[in-house]
Amino acid sequence: MTASTHRPDTPETASGGEASAIRVSPSNPRYWEYKGENILLLGGSKTDHLFLLEDLEEHLNEIGAAGANYVRNTMSQREARELKPHKLRTDGKFDLTQWNDVYWDRFANMLRWSAQRDIIPQIEGWGPIRLLRRKLGPQPVEPGEQRQLLLRDGWARTDLDTSRMKGHKLRVKWVDAGRASWISETLEDRGATLKLLPPISGICVAVVKAVGSPA
Repeated sequence: MTASTHRPDTPETASGGEASAIRVSPSNPRYWEYKGENILLLGGSKTDHLFLLEDLEEHLNEIGAAGANYVRNTMSQREARELKPHKLRTDGKFDLTQWNDVYWDRFANMLRWSAQRDIIPQIEGWGPIRLLRRKLGPQPVEPGEQRQLLLRDGWARTDLDTSRMKGHKLRVKWVDAGRASWISETLEDRGATLKLLPPISGICVAVVKAVGSPA
């Protein structure tokens, strides 16, 4: 299955153009520059997955009233099934070719409302802590079925645990991260562990998926 590469439109009020973009201050690189002024980013919030808060606007008002100008936002995977980035099908599985509009509308609102209050959001594209602790719950990309690993020059991941993967074969597809293109594909027997060797120099992503009936 090929995942959709389209992203929901970003609100114009959230982007603001280059004139309002944050950057390292050219006059004093110890600080950031925002709207022509040097600033120090300070802030905090009651949760890291800020964009999914039910009372988001109220909480942003509290942050701004405290004098903060910065928030951290992770694209969290801890919420109920209906609040995942991909569309949930009627059979209980996720369609990786379609986005969940509710999820991305909330993200767009967070960007818009933060910009209106001159609050700078830090966006983390993946919140890994729940995955690392293996307290997953239902996920669009279930590690029991598929794994993704980022590998650099000369690095070999020799201890990939495949015991939870359900198929008797493993399809390994390589992606050139620099060019965002597929490189190669192999079919491996599933053992207790899997050794991965990047097929090219540079940074690669290995996508490992279980296929076939369990042995």
